[in-house]
Amino acid sequence: MAELRVFLASRRSSGDVEIATMQLMAQRVLEAQLPKDVPVVLTASDRDHLENFSRLGGWVPWIEYVATGLRYSDRQPVYNAYLIYETDLGRANADIFRKALEAGKLCMHLDPNTEALSFVDRIAEVDANNWKSGWAAVLR
Repeated sequence: MAELRVFLASRRSSGDVEIATMQLMAQRVLEAQLPKDVPVVLTASDRDHLENFSRLGGWVPWIEYVATGLRYSDRQPVYNAYLIYETDLGRANADIFRKALEAGKLCMHLDPNTEALSFVDRIAEVDANNWKSGWAAVLR
């Protein structure tokens, strides 16, 4: 693997400090788990959303791009790994993780209290009417 390109999913209501803290923690934990010659490129969901959502034209194409998109330059996946730090998910993050899992991509959960990494096994629907937290990541 040339590099691990990680999509760090957060809620739209997450503040800048929370996202920055989780980015630093995720970077440190992932780099400790990987060989030194595998760089970790971490992109927070708020940044990707800001850079690509309008260009892509809405939620459905943006979710598809994040979960299964390819980079134009080398036809490699935009992201080859996905990371959450909460197990309850909103609609967009649930769809991204579901599609990424279906594509066989690495999906992980980082516990912010223990810094332990777990693998996401599947996404379960809890309340489809609750678009902010109506889905749950089921961990292995």
